[in-house]
Amino acid sequence: MSTSEPNNQINIELDLANQPLINGMVAEASAGTGKTYSVAALLVRELATKDDLRISEVLVTTFTRTAAAELRDRIRGAAISVRDQLRDNKANDDDQVAKHLISIYQHDLAAMIARLDRALVEFDSATISTIHSVCTKILHLAGISLGNVGEDDITNQAVDEAVNDAIISRAVVGFDVSRIDPKKMAEVVGKLLADPFTEPWLDPDQNPFEDGQPISKADQKFLGEYRLMIQQCKARVQDATINHPSFNDLLKRAHDVVTDPSRAALIDDIRSRFKLAIVDEAQDTDKLQWAFFDVLFPPDQTQRALIAVGDPKQAIYGFRGADVRAFVVRSDAAKKRTLTTNHRSDKPVLTSLNAALHGAIFGDGIPYIAVNASAKNKATRFSPGKSVEFVDVGEITNQNRLDVPAARVVHELLTVGKLKIDGKNRDVEPRDICVLVRTKATGRAIERKLKQFKIPAVSNGTESVLEGAMANHLRSCSN
Repeated sequence: MSTSEPNNQINIELDLANQPLINGMVAEASAGTGKTYSVAALLVRELATKDDLRISEVLVTTFTRTAAAELRDRIRGAAISVRDQLRDNKANDDDQVAKHLISIYQHDLAAMIARLDRALVEFDSATISTIHSVCTKILHLAGISLGNVGEDDITNQAVDEAVNDAIISRAVVGFDVSRIDPKKMAEVVGKLLADPFTEPWLDPDQNPFEDGQPISKADQKFLGEYRLMIQQCKARVQDATINHPSFNDLLKRAHDVVTDPSRAALIDDIRSRFKLAIVDEAQDTDKLQWAFFDVLFPPDQTQRALIAVGDPKQAIYGFRGADVRAFVVRSDAAKKRTLTTNHRSDKPVLTSLNAALHGAIFGDGIPYIAVNASAKNKATRFSPGKSVEFVDVGEITNQNRLDVPAARVVHELLTVGKLKIDGKNRDVEPRDICVLVRTKATGRAIERKLKQFKIPAVSNGTESVLEGAMANHLRSCSN
């Protein structure tokens, strides 16, 4: 199925049963469209039908350890489910892959069962992990000692020390350091460390100190020395962290290994180990990661495939160096597929949201993609009233003044709202309702107003998603 969006972009639906896995294919998902299910389904299909593909030859990466563990469980579960359906010669109604295999490969059922049994026996040999774990494995293959991995605080401390020492050493010899902001200088050094493709640059025709004035010889001398200080700080930090690599260091070192011409034999060995790679949560990658993957799976080859799966609308890890543009720009229209069936939400909700967000753009090259409801969710599970309703609260100058209208809506839902779950009707309960807010203060104001209405509420989760417990957990889990 193909659909045309307002920006004339043609979306070709990802067919889990028939879509060949071509090198460079990008599968773009939306919330609730079964991204993880699709990754598992495609992989199980290939393992069942390809006698020359072993699960040890598959590389699947995702963003965090927790996500990698979930992905392993989902892939193993999908392999068991499809194998059992093949044994019974009867597919579940909602399993596209099993239906396809039973219908098309009826003559080969025994062989496919044997292949999936083999994959399950050899499952621990699969590489289903974070990109940083893959880098660690490659560095070990290259004989490179790593020391203590992932201590980002050491890198931050090393940057601060290098910048501080550089400024002091210049001041001692009479260099004018009054123009230097240590925080900004540390930020520049950090960016250069994080992205080897970045180079400091100054417009020779623009004076950064006096707008509209030419750069004096004194300013040129200062800027030249400042640039030298930054490069020296970068080199010092790299030396200081050689035995304490951060996650970014792991990626840079692994990239250096696979792009080193003197290691051609090692690169060929690594390439021979993997026939298929799937990059999950691809919206949270960056240019360096794609450069790394493209060495292992050169874009011009056809025998081996690198597949990217992600949703650019859910790119939230820019604070950790992720670059959604790196994912967007690699999407070749001819190799792009989409997932447009939402398996979570009711049709009336999706219909209203599709109408409200029609033509919306979430960034350059990131349009809203209309999604459909699955067959099991054609009717609303909420009554009475509309599944989606927009409330105009008029012009307000303080977001905290949303407390009264928000509390009234919640009170109304709890007073008259009904939900139909698994065929049974029940009242809407406080635990069914989540109020998303822009700031912590607004959340606290709504919490207080709800409690005045005798409605139990907590706003512990209304801190910034970058500062909350979940974000800290994700940072600690990444490897």
